[in-house]
Amino acid sequence: MTPTRQTTKEGIEGQFGANHIGHFLFTNLLMPQLLTSAASSAPGATRVVNLTSLGHRLSPVRFSDYNLEKANEDVPEEERHGPLPRIFAKPADDGYEGFVAYGQAKTANILFSVGLNERFGSNGLKSYAVHPGSALDPALNEFREVLLHDCQTCNAMSYATDVRLAEKLWNLSEKLVQKSFKP
Repeated sequence: MTPTRQTTKEGIEGQFGANHIGHFLFTNLLMPQLLTSAASSAPGATRVVNLTSLGHRLSPVRFSDYNLEKANEDVPEEERHGPLPRIFAKPADDGYEGFVAYGQAKTANILFSVGLNERFGSNGLKSYAVHPGSALDPALNEFREVLLHDCQTCNAMSYATDVRLAEKLWNLSEKLVQKSFKP
């Protein structure tokens, strides 16, 4: 989590770039091997685990402003973050809100898992967004939920599990990495 604005060399907001875009590209470059593994394994045994946080509750993905350059009131209502706890409401001098950026990236982790399940679930691949510690538990084979916290399934914010937003994130991610990944 960075308190000041940082960007990748491609000009993408640093937390979104490091916590989502890099993982999106890496996972999709590995997809042929993942699907080969899934084809010869029990359903759900081949997993993509994205680490997330309850910090996703701080912000949805700002599709119109993923670099967080606009004020909250200047983005579409469905992309605005809600009131922040005082400890998180300390923007940098340029207005950058590091905790909002973190929340956006963590929401993207969950939406990425939703998108992977939508695209590749029928091929035996399963994706979860989790806090560390529960990724290898065989009991996960039976769960339909996507978010785990303290080794328990839990409810993510609705904007983090919306299939339509997962598709929108997938399209944005393909645009940013300049590569298309089709099932």
